[in-house]
Amino acid sequence: MCKIELTKKVIPPKQHNENHKPVEQTLQQAENKIREAEALLLTIDTIFGELKQPLTVLLGLSHLLLAKVDQDDPMTTDLLTIDKQVQRINEIVSGVKHLTQYNPPL
Repeated sequence: MCKIELTKKVIPPKQHNENHKPVEQTLQQAENKIREAEALLLTIDTIFGELKQPLTVLLGLSHLLLAKVDQDDPMTTDLLTIDKQVQRINEIVSGVKHLTQYNPPL
């Protein structure tokens, strides 16, 4: 009879870990940065979401006041300026809020 022996080359765990340690550290750092970026985006999204509510109130009130004031009233110009500037801020907030929406690739 013939006897066959199988041998297996075993890499000691210490040697194996040393080879992959820089890659694992880089991966961990990348994951940490992603978590930090996601937290920052969530914070920014929350802040701009909170800004939209008072802007909506200001726009609504300026429209109500414009509807009540005669066109030749001196306040009309001021109310139109307020309305225009609040709309401008609203557009900026909407644009930044859109940028903070993170859609990770699948």
